[in-house]
Amino acid sequence: FKFNGKFDCTQNSIATKARKCTFNLFKKVKDNNLNVETTLSLFDTYVSSVLHYGCEVWGFHKAPHVEKMHVEFLKRIMFLRKSTNNVMVYFELGRCPMYIQRKLRILKYWCSLLKTDNCILQACYKQLFCEYEKQQGNCTNWASKVRNELYSLGLGHFWEQQEVCDVKHFSFLVEQRLTDAFIQSCFSVFEKSSKCIVYKEIVDKFCLQKYLKKRLSNLEKSVLCKYRICAHSLNVEKGRYKNLPRNERKCSFCNMGEMEDEFHFVLVCPAFLDIREKYIKPYYYRKPSFFKFVQLFSKDNFKSTHKLCQYLVKATHRREQFIY
Repeated sequence: FKFNGKFDCTQNSIATKARKCTFNLFKKVKDNNLNVETTLSLFDTYVSSVLHYGCEVWGFHKAPHVEKMHVEFLKRIMFLRKSTNNVMVYFELGRCPMYIQRKLRILKYWCSLLKTDNCILQACYKQLFCEYEKQQGNCTNWASKVRNELYSLGLGHFWEQQEVCDVKHFSFLVEQRLTDAFIQSCFSVFEKSSKCIVYKEIVDKFCLQKYLKKRLSNLEKSVLCKYRICAHSLNVEKGRYKNLPRNERKCSFCNMGEMEDEFHFVLVCPAFLDIREKYIKPYYYRKPSFFKFVQLFSKDNFKSTHKLCQYLVKATHRREQFIY
């Protein structure tokens, strides 16, 4: 750690080493054409162990470099830009930030310290605990941070008792409450952000989204993901960078004078009518509505999802040809 006692160098060094692991992982993924679910599993097995090395000691650090490396990995496997909204990427892939696993490991380590027979570890923890108690909460050390974390999770009684009988159940409670708090923060962002107007209607469950488990090509998954999480190049998104009011981000490929958002692009714009007729059922585009749009993007059927992906790929390609 640095001269100020903070673990900035630690988390930076760990993130650098983990990034080297991901280079090897991506090579294996590319060579074996692995799907998203398998790639995430391999990341948890081989890279997370590096990112969490020794986190029982330094894990209360925010570790921005560690989380940055994690988010970059998630965006890369989905072929997304670095500027893509992090919260939607987490939700789409059913992933939690790394701090949740770090805090879980810290609290499990605290449980082991309460029961350890190692006299050195006992003495170290006792000193930290007594130092906090003597200064009546004015001390900030590892034990005080454990105490604050337990109280923030509504598990303060474990600190008062200084005993955990069922570690397995305790770990389950900690992980569940940390995850629930993160999911609630995600829904809060969805409600406040204009980028999430469509996404908050499409998703209802925090998990790896079903289309990512289907037998779709990487291109199809990536394109569908981009239109779900507003990471596309439609004017409703590009207009942000030009500071245009939302209602002025018009479609430049038709004369309807409507805003070019996902709904207009998929179900309304006449510039893509022939592609739409080929890949999307008339039910959706003859009398289009936002309800039907949400239905289309929420379909669990492989055939419907595959045809929607085909439409998005073909229409996006034509749109790019119009522009360039």
